[in-house]
Amino acid sequence: MMKIEICGNGQEEHLINMLAWIELLGNVGHSASFKVYADGDGSTRWTFKFEDEKQQEEFDELRKKLCQEYINNYKDIEYFEI
Repeated sequence: MMKIEICGNGQEEHLINMLAWIELLGNVGHSASFKVYADGDGSTRWTFKFEDEKQQEEFDELRKKLCQEYINNYKDIEYFEI
């Protein structure tokens, strides 16, 4: 189990809707793909803080890797699975 604090000044109802959809998919045993648009102008600035220090370190490391991948390729992530 993990506990996450979500902070930001964006349209939280959109993030909550996405998280509720992901939870529903798991609860009913349905698989689906959907697009996510993340506005990169800097006005939202979501941050995710994990209660567990190890999970936070893993998250921070992943964020650094994704940033480096973007810098190296100058393109968006096309696909990932959860």
